[in-house]
Amino acid sequence: MTEFEKMRRLSARNKRLYPPGTRIELLRMADEPFPVRSGTRGTVVACDDGGNVLMEWDDGRTLALRPDVDRFSVLSQEECESEEKEGVGPCQTMS
Repeated sequence: MTEFEKMRRLSARNKRLYPPGTRIELLRMADEPFPVRSGTRGTVVACDDGGNVLMEWDDGRTLALRPDVDRFSVLSQEECESEEKEGVGPCQTMS
């Protein structure tokens, strides 16, 4: 398999797993000189062709996630419902 094919498959997988609107909590961001703080939550905007997950973090930053390097979790349905009650806004979870 070529590198191009690997990248294409990774991108397709991430687009399927992390559609726009998915809420994520960052556990640890690696290899960044100025990483987003662990524990920060954010919303998926899109996934690019390089396999990165483009984010809008609740602290205002827009640094992308690299699923092959960074550690994060997708918020559960209960966590999303709790956020909605607190006025954070609607979110999606993985089904």
